[in-house]
Amino acid sequence: MKIALTNMDIIWEDKSVNRDKCLALIKRASFCGARLILFPEMTLTGFTMNPEVFGEKSGLDSETVSFFLEMSKQFEMAVGFGYIEKGTMPGDAKNHFAVVDKGQLLGDYVKIHPFSYGEENKHYCGGNQLVHVNIDELTLGLFICYDLRFPEIFQAMRSTCQAMAVISNWPQSRRRHWDILLAARAVETQSYVLGVNRKGKDPGLTYEVSSQALDWNGEILSTSKEKTSFGDECLIMEMDINALQQWRQQFPAEKDRKPDFYKSLLTT
Repeated sequence: MKIALTNMDIIWEDKSVNRDKCLALIKRASFCGARLILFPEMTLTGFTMNPEVFGEKSGLDSETVSFFLEMSKQFEMAVGFGYIEKGTMPGDAKNHFAVVDKGQLLGDYVKIHPFSYGEENKHYCGGNQLVHVNIDELTLGLFICYDLRFPEIFQAMRSTCQAMAVISNWPQSRRRHWDILLAARAVETQSYVLGVNRKGKDPGLTYEVSSQALDWNGEILSTSKEKTSFGDECLIMEMDINALQQWRQQFPAEKDRKPDFYKSLLTT
């Protein structure tokens, strides 16, 4: 399966311009034959703490979901992206990662771990459900940014998924953590891991080009780069699901896990 990751410079809180940038990236990915394209967290706004202004309804009632639904239908490809659900009271907005395909909403995940260090938890509440989607022969688990630091939820998805996607606004100052944690999640779950980060700057943080796809050995996959007129990039890569399944059969680490024992540790 051919997949496009993105290195996108999100224009701060400007949905209109960011929609144009996304369209240009989708066109490039489609031209290259990608079956799926993935965008960063809070794709059309950046990592804003103003959900009361930029938040929307959720699911099919979201204007951002509607936009990407139309793009997926027009270009006959799956699209993964982030958007904000407006809350009914302060502190209960939600940070979403949705995937659409050919005009259908396949899955809509709410970030389980709001980033308290950056006070995200003061504006957004955490989700309570893991989500995966099926795209042809691929089963893909959905995660957002700070989730990457919590291996338990990745382990919970390892039996179901061949790949894990993490969309993010991960700052340059903690880039080394990003690289290490993506590789760790890939090795420990014996899965492909697709890390999609933004680049550029917002009012408080700087981001650097760091989107990457890793195989089950934690090795970064080679990609070809396709640049748009905005200066954003598609990283085109291919995943071999058969090779992944062969590795899991050759080195069946999952059979040695003891989930019931691990749960017992929480009650002792």
